[in-house]
Order: sequence, then structure tokens, then C-alpha cells
Amino acid sequence: TRGVCDSRGTGDKGQYQAIVEGPWELIWTPSSNGELLTLQPDAVLGDTGIKLISAEISPISAKVTMQLPELWEGYETLEVFDLQLVGVRLKGGTTLTNIFGPPTQVGYADIDSLILEMDYSSHQILQPEQVDALVFARNFPWARTLTDSDLIIVPVV
Repeated sequence: TRGVCDSRGTGDKGQYQAIVEGPWELIWTPSSNGELLTLQPDAVLGDTGIKLISAEISPISAKVTMQLPELWEGYETLEVFDLQLVGVRLKGGTTLTNIFGPPTQVGYADIDSLILEMDYSSHQILQPEQVDALVFARNFPWARTLTDSDLIIVPVV
């Protein structure tokens, strides 16, 4: 990415003070690329009866597709789905929770087969190749501090 400006300076409460006068060029290459980790773990999430069919993790977002054991009627009343993707575990063993907020989009991809999709934005830039597991939690996990017993860990297969 390239940008050209006439001067560089600082501003405070509507005042501008030049630090460097004259033309300059800023050249910046973003460090993340379009890497996408695609998973098809086909794993049951703890004792929920919910099966994680697939997941996609990018540096700035995630998408999970789950098959539910029964119809979730809360989508019609805009209720928050109980089980949520909250983070990842990295290959080094570090678990990052609360890096995903409430989903940006939730809906049935196939209501007859009970296939639910949820899209998330990440609060942190990830390196998808470093993801070792996905981390889920229940009961509106963004409103509280999560403990290890709250987490459902799904290893990357």
C-alpha cells in the first residue's frame, strides 16, 4: 500500500503542528495475507449434542457450521445462541479467549437438516497456521470471566 502526503505532524484539539516539512512517501506491506484455515472436525461439542461440521479461521474472522440436535427457535426472536466460539488455542499451548465477540451473522444454512452457521470478527489478528484448537463456551460468555471448566476445546484435525 502506498500513500503520499505533503507533511507529517501532530494535532491536538484542532491545532496542527508540523514535525517534518516537505513531501514524503509511506510504503507499507500488510503482514497478514489471505490465509484461511479450513477444518472439518465432525466433532460433538462437549455434552451439548451439537456437532461441529466445519470451521474457517482467517487472520481477522471465523465461521463455524454446526448441526443441532433439535430446532433452535431463538433465531426467530433474535435470542443469542447458547454455545459460542470464543477463542482458539495456539500450537504453543496458549489459549486465547474472548477474541471473538458475539457473532456478526447467525442463521440456518439448511433448516431441514438443522445446519446453523455463525460468522465472527476477531478482536486480534491471528495466524491461522498456528491454531491448534477452537474454543467454545456457553451462557453468554462475553459477559463474564471464563475459567477452564467453562471451555469446550475442539482440537484441529
